[in-house]
Amino acid sequence: MLQTVEQVIDKFGGSAKVADLIGVGVSAVSNAKSRNHFPHAWRMRLWQEAKRQNFEIAPDLIGMNDAASSESSAA
Repeated sequence: MLQTVEQVIDKFGGSAKVADLIGVGVSAVSNAKSRNHFPHAWRMRLWQEAKRQNFEIAPDLIGMNDAASSESSAA
C-alpha cells in the first residue's frame, strides 16, 4: 500500500503522468508532492486509476480515512 504522495506519484510514472491523468500542470503535482497532500478534487480520480492498475493508496491520502467508523466505535 502506498503511504505517501511521492510514492503514489512515482507509481503512476512521475509528475507529468499524474498531471496528464488529473488534467493539471506539472507544477500543481509538484506542489502536492511537497505538501504530501492531494487536493480533494484529485482524490477520486487517483483512487479509480489506482484500482484499475491494481495498487492501493493509503486511505488517509485520498480522504477515505474511515474517521466516522472510529468515532462510532468509540461511543
